[in-house]
Amino acid sequence: MVHDSYQVVIIGAGPAGVACARELSAMEVDYVILDAAMGGHTNIDYGVGESGQSSREWFKSVVDFPINLVRTNARHIQGFANHWEVSTQDEWCCHCQYLVIATGTKARTGGFTESENLLIGPFKPAYERDYNGKRVAILGGGDNAFEYASIALSKGASSASIFARGIRARKDLRAAAMSAGASVHLVADFDVKDMGGHVDISGNRYDIC
Repeated sequence: MVHDSYQVVIIGAGPAGVACARELSAMEVDYVILDAAMGGHTNIDYGVGESGQSSREWFKSVVDFPINLVRTNARHIQGFANHWEVSTQDEWCCHCQYLVIATGTKARTGGFTESENLLIGPFKPAYERDYNGKRVAILGGGDNAFEYASIALSKGASSASIFARGIRARKDLRAAAMSAGASVHLVADFDVKDMGGHVDISGNRYDIC
């Protein structure tokens, strides 16, 4: 049920947003997920992990609560002394005590531009890419980074290198990626350039990033 006030508003219906909703549902906290639904789909509809199980199926298999999802784009966020106000593209406005930003790595302005050699996830095309014989670089130290490393290596990538300022992925995903042969580079900063045919990261060449 959609109304104008929630304890928690979650922006983003990817694995992180759904995992947060799972925990809130288990605690019977009143929440709503807002997702832009680009192209008629949200991350909640895409496959998650090697199992191919969708976020929606995974959510329902873990917690027997309906997902309170509103397919809209958060346009404006404003913080006040004791609450947040979120306005959407369809001029709906809701208030919440807590706000969770779970929109992933794709910047709305600036940042990277997706190309043949540069993927911006977490999205389904990353799982379907041909990695055979290619050097793969992954930016970020979260669950998706280590899962993508495992997937790339299982699909024949010659190497998978993870670049991150810190590691926050689950232990089982870290262990799986490392046992598959992934390497981790902890760096304070790195320079990424799409060279048109390959990606250069701080002087190192990769086929896919």
